[in-house]
Amino acid sequence: MDTENIYMNFHMRTPPLKSPEPKAETQPAYKNLRILYAVLLLFALMLVASLTATVILYSWENTCLWLHGKLVPCTDNSTRLAVEMEKSHLEKLNASYQALQHQYRTIVTLISEGWKLHNGNIYYFSSDKKPWAEAQQSCLSKNSNLTSVTSKEEQVFLSRRTGDGYWIGLTDKGSEGVWHWVDGNPYKQYENKWFWKPNQPDNWDQGKALTEDCVHLIPGDLRAWNDANCALEYKWICKISL
Repeated sequence: MDTENIYMNFHMRTPPLKSPEPKAETQPAYKNLRILYAVLLLFALMLVASLTATVILYSWENTCLWLHGKLVPCTDNSTRLAVEMEKSHLEKLNASYQALQHQYRTIVTLISEGWKLHNGNIYYFSSDKKPWAEAQQSCLSKNSNLTSVTSKEEQVFLSRRTGDGYWIGLTDKGSEGVWHWVDGNPYKQYENKWFWKPNQPDNWDQGKALTEDCVHLIPGDLRAWNDANCALEYKWICKISL
């Protein structure tokens, strides 16, 4: 009987299971959105402050004109110049604020469509497969390009998110052996050589003038690039730099 009580007490004192923690991969997107929202708020406050200053200066100028009874400023052109400068500043600030608002709305829309926000860029990972040129065309239709890779950190991020081969925006079509990114980012020969699979690129001649001029990312470790025939069908990654 005593043994049974001890056994029961032991189970009653078992600590409750912890609730599962939220997935870490969702945190960067929300963090970036919070930062962007904070910047929007800061711009709004700056707009209010600038508008207030303009109203004060403009009111002071009108008061001076009323006191003099004629269309001359109180102190030559200083007040008028200050008003014009403040108005110009306000217009520029408002234009920046509108652009930032547009970017915020764009990011929110893209995230709702499945794009992934990471470190100042936003990425689309396709679910279907296409040849390289068609994949690039699909990215262009989304106002983006096949992704470039500009750092070790970005290479790691992309490699860890892909479970299959994905086209990226690196090619030497029309310039054999001279690689370039379709989004205009510079290809850095020394830094990028560590991202290729061992013994790649090899431009394997498959006969019938079929060589390997396009690059796909094979998931795994840091060395994940392989040149392949552009006509092969793979998934692809689009990128928009924010």
